[in-house]
Parts: sequence; structure tokens; C-alpha cells
Amino acid sequence: MMDPVTGRMSALTLSIALVCTAPCTAQVTMADILQKKAPLTCVGLDFSEAHFTPRFEFQKLEQRGSVFLNEWNNLIEAEPAKYDLGIPMGLDYVGNVTSYVLSANGNFQPGKAFQAATGPLTDQQIASMVGKYPTKGVAGAGVVFLVNSFNKTAEQAQFTMVFFDMATHKVLHTERLQGKPGGFGLQNFWAGALVNVLKQIQTTYAPAWRVRYAQ
Repeated sequence: MMDPVTGRMSALTLSIALVCTAPCTAQVTMADILQKKAPLTCVGLDFSEAHFTPRFEFQKLEQRGSVFLNEWNNLIEAEPAKYDLGIPMGLDYVGNVTSYVLSANGNFQPGKAFQAATGPLTDQQIASMVGKYPTKGVAGAGVVFLVNSFNKTAEQAQFTMVFFDMATHKVLHTERLQGKPGGFGLQNFWAGALVNVLKQIQTTYAPAWRVRYAQ
């Protein structure tokens, strides 16, 4: 409303106008995901901080680099029923869009990847990795499996599973997981570790997340 004396908009009217014109983006939460109020998209496997040991077991990876890394993500897209996250989490549908991590996986450095793992990723590292995905403005939540290590000697894969708000890149929850690999050939062998992790999510982790976030 205009002030009849000054001809200016009143402070109250101006405040209302600013509220009405400002973009209102609701923050996605873990409760939203688990209660099916926000869509969830799996962006696949991020290998940018992964370590592989022993080196001689990963000769195909060393020869083909990032191309080989992306073939693990291609499996997720090619066999959605096998790598479906929806059933383990009790959700109707989880889409797979692994192109979001193409850039992250595009700079394979053997000198770094074949060094011994230095320990779990820090919160700062995780936030930095997720912040680089080209998801700004995308609705809903994302989930990524940050690969910490594939250790053939121990026959163990270590992942950090990260849920995040796609639009803002805010990290919502992280979970450190270990999976036992299995399968024929290098690619299928380590993809088997993800299948093992999905089973653990269904039996152990998803029920715990519901207790923590959705009750």
C-alpha cells in the first residue's frame, strides 16, 4: 500500500511483496525420501577417491582408465532390476542417472588410485565431491556410492553411501558400507559387492533409517 503523504510503499507492504516474489525451495530431508514425499535418484558409483589393491589385479582398469570405471555405472543402468535401490529402501521407484558422475570419474590417475587407502573420507571431502555434481536446480534427492576401496586381497569393497539434496547439494545422510564381491570377470566381481550392499540396506540399514528419520 502506498503512503498517501510520501507516495512510497509502506514497510509492511514491501516485506510482503519480497516474501511473495522470493523463490521458495523446500529443503528435502531424509524423512521426505523415506515417506515417499520426494523422488530419489541414484547417480551411481563415484570413483574419484577410490583405491584399488593389489595393482596387478586391476590391469584392465589401468589400461582403460576412466572408460572402464564408467562401465561399472553402465551395468547399473543396463540391469536396473539387479541394482534396484527401490526395493531395499521400501520405495516405489528409484531412478538411475549415472551421467551425473561422468565428470567425477573422468580423471583417472593411476599413481593415486593404486596407492594404499588412507582411511575413511572426511565430511569435508564428501561435501566437496557431492558439490561438483551438475544437479543444481534438479528436484528431489540424490544418492551416490562413493567408492573408498576395492581390495582383492581382503575380498572387500568399501563404500560411503551419501544422500543429498539435488538442488542444493546439501548432504542429508552418510553411511559407511562394506560389501563382499563375487562374480565372473573383473567387472562383475566388483559389481557383486554392490549387490551384497543392497541386501544389507534392505535387512539392516533402511529399517534403522526409518526409526531415526521417519517416525
